[in-house]
Amino acid sequence: MTRAIDLIRRAADDILKVRKTSLNNSKEIALSVNDTEALLDGFKLLFSSSDYEEQVRLLTLAPPNWGRVQLENFFSCNQWQARKAIELRNSFGVLARVTNFMGNQPIDPQLTEEIKSFYQDDAISRQTSNKKEIIHVNKQPIPIRYMSMTVGQAYSVFIQKVEEKKFSEPVSKTVFYSLRPKWVKILTPHDVCVCLNHGNYDFLIKV
Repeated sequence: MTRAIDLIRRAADDILKVRKTSLNNSKEIALSVNDTEALLDGFKLLFSSSDYEEQVRLLTLAPPNWGRVQLENFFSCNQWQARKAIELRNSFGVLARVTNFMGNQPIDPQLTEEIKSFYQDDAISRQTSNKKEIIHVNKQPIPIRYMSMTVGQAYSVFIQKVEEKKFSEPVSKTVFYSLRPKWVKILTPHDVCVCLNHGNYDFLIKV
């Protein structure tokens, strides 16, 4: 058995040498089977000594045709790591970083405040005239506001403002939706009176 393995290794070395001579102008380096095994062992050692997030990043270096099961068997990783590595590699390429295992990547606090203030702009939402419609935040009463447009429309308007101010990071719809203050409510068709008197009054205000 040992002799057979040695013969296979020598044959593999010979094939690699032939490949090297046929690629004189190439920068590729032909590796022996022993060299390849040493690299793989070193890579496995690096993987096992890395933290959880870095392990997922290293898994993206595996051959593109490897599936989840092959990754699990070769690296002794768990199913979640293998799935996440494949997603990262397909979406962002090799050595892509996992932004945050607990959710979306934190955004700039200044941008967060910008979004919250935007929701409370009079052009985006209006404060209720009913004094009883309040919500307590940190024991402080805050009047309810109702949006005068859909969240999707508000997002489109905000994106234009972001482009003008040239923020360094993009704002996804998910982030924009999640930062809507809880005292800013979304209007439904039944939230607004559409009778002739109130409708005309609303038109007069807009004019």
